[in-house]
Amino acid sequence: FERRLSTMVRLAKSSQINPVLITQPMLYGNGTDPSTGINLGTVEVFPNTSGHAFWTILELYNQATRKLGKQENVLTIDLAQELEKNSDFFYDPTHFTNEGAAKASEIIYKRLLPYLMRNYRSFSNIKEKETNTATR
Repeated sequence: FERRLSTMVRLAKSSQINPVLITQPMLYGNGTDPSTGINLGTVEVFPNTSGHAFWTILELYNQATRKLGKQENVLTIDLAQELEKNSDFFYDPTHFTNEGAAKASEIIYKRLLPYLMRNYRSFSNIKEKETNTATR
């Protein structure tokens, strides 16, 4: 996975494209679901596979993504860590509900906009436009 991701990042950069990496969140893992009170680590996701085990496997991919982001100096949004494990946000282990999609987009926007404003002139006046729209 890391080698394939590295190839994609380098290919993008060689084509003058600045990639953005985003880790993959999941409902299951360590902790308790605030909506249901269910222990997300002990839930059996697949036969003989607990939520904790499933999350541990996915985190190997996320760790590789974080590592490559640092090595290649690429913006990496750690959605896996920032999005709360909450069944209100997921309708299965990895797919978002509408509420989850809204929360994920809020996190991505918060991390991506400063990067865009710093690196691309056309985004430098977005905050001003948002402020003007909100005051109308």
